[in-house]
Amino acid sequence: MSQQRPDRIKQMLHYLWQHRHLSTQQAIELFGYAEATVRRDFHYIASRYPGMVRGHGCIDFDDSTEDKEYVFDVKRTLQSEAKREIAALARTFIKDGDCFFLDSGSTCLELAKCLVDAKVKVICNDIKIANELGGFPHVESYIIGGLIRPVTFRLARVWRWR
Repeated sequence: MSQQRPDRIKQMLHYLWQHRHLSTQQAIELFGYAEATVRRDFHYIASRYPGMVRGHGCIDFDDSTEDKEYVFDVKRTLQSEAKREIAALARTFIKDGDCFFLDSGSTCLELAKCLVDAKVKVICNDIKIANELGGFPHVESYIIGGLIRPVTFRLARVWRWR
C-alpha cells in the first residue's frame, strides 16, 4: 500500500530539517518511494514551503538568512514526544484563575492542548493556539492583533489606527 502525500511530505520535511539536503536517490532508498513520486513531491515542497529550494535531482533547505521563519508543520513534527512531555509538565504549574501569555510555537501549541479542563485567561499571538483555545469552554482567550506571518501563523507588527 502506498503512502499518502501528506505523510510522505512530512517525512521528507523532517529529513530536510535535520540534514538540509535530500537527493532523489536518497529519498528512494530511505523511504522506498518511486522516482516519479519523489520528483512530484520535491516540486510540491519547493512550491509551498519557504526555504525549500529545488535543485537538479535534489531539494535543499536554504537557511542562509538568520531571520528565516521555519515552516510550522516541520517544527511541529520534530521532537513531538518531548514537546508533549514539556507541555504536560508545564500544565502542572497552571492553576485555575491564572492569567498568562502563551507565545507562538509548536511546544506552546502542545501546552494549549493541555488546557482543555483549565479555568484560565490566556493571551496569545498565534492563530493556531487561539483556535485550539477557542474550543475550550472554560478558557477565556485573547489574541493580540497584527500581521499574520505566512506559514508560521504568528502575529507580528501590531496594526494601529492612525
